[in-house]
Amino acid sequence: MDRKERLIKKKKRIILKKLAAIFICITMAINTGAVYTKASAIPVSSHKQFINKIYKMALKRKGSSVFYCSGNGSEIFDGNLNNLLQEVCAIDKNTSDDADYLANSVASMNVRTRQEYIGNHIRRTEFTVQIQYRETAQQLAAVNSGVKEVLTALKINGKTDYQKVKLIHDYIINNTKYQSAPNCYTAYGALIDGMAVCQGYAQLTYKMLMEAGVKCYVITGKANNGRQTQNHAWNMVRVGNKWYYLDTTWDDPTGSGDILRYDYFLVGKSQFEQNHAASTEFANKIKKISKQNHKKWAQLQQ
Repeated sequence: MDRKERLIKKKKRIILKKLAAIFICITMAINTGAVYTKASAIPVSSHKQFINKIYKMALKRKGSSVFYCSGNGSEIFDGNLNNLLQEVCAIDKNTSDDADYLANSVASMNVRTRQEYIGNHIRRTEFTVQIQYRETAQQLAAVNSGVKEVLTALKINGKTDYQKVKLIHDYIINNTKYQSAPNCYTAYGALIDGMAVCQGYAQLTYKMLMEAGVKCYVITGKANNGRQTQNHAWNMVRVGNKWYYLDTTWDDPTGSGDILRYDYFLVGKSQFEQNHAASTEFANKIKKISKQNHKKWAQLQQ
């Protein structure tokens, strides 16, 4: 082999080494996330912190957020979406925006997981949380503002629990029509549009009662109207030291004009559960319900 051939081979070896070095650098950049990592990603170091971050995200009706942690992230999120949403909505700071109201404002939630590697080692994990809502941030603001105005007009301050529940029950029935519409599953539909189905009625009832200082829950399950059994939503409410069922939807009959009824106003479980059955997730809550109707129930039927 002459001197010229040796020089050509040497140059080829140098070029191949440079190409290999470039390939290694590119591979490391991809594995360490230098190419894909989002600057807006939010760090989380525990499952509890992850839950609290999603809670704050949902209260603002934010549609998408990216979170990240070191390692494989199994202690942050185990893949169970139902449990994740339940934990987010279990946070109850005694406001009318979270807990039951938030749970029924979320239409769907999804979590996408992406992991970054260095060799076979998981360097970090990213969670992209996407939430779709039945009610926008602007609609929630309109509901909160509208509820305050209505409660002021109803002169709620200084009233007893019973008086507050009756005033709110009557207002909703007199100002809401049972009808399918774009916002019918929301308090916005019931309060602002004046049209809602059972979930919209129950959401507005919850919102107004909580803002009036009356403890309340939204209950979902099945109900039989004498013709068929359907999915349904209603409330349970504490008056004094007792709990009762309250179904503003069924006290607002469709196709009968403007009629105000009290058939499902502060009803005990002995009567109410003849045609309403709560989902199993509410089993512990409904144990609190009084067996008998409120003492003023009978006189309201006259």
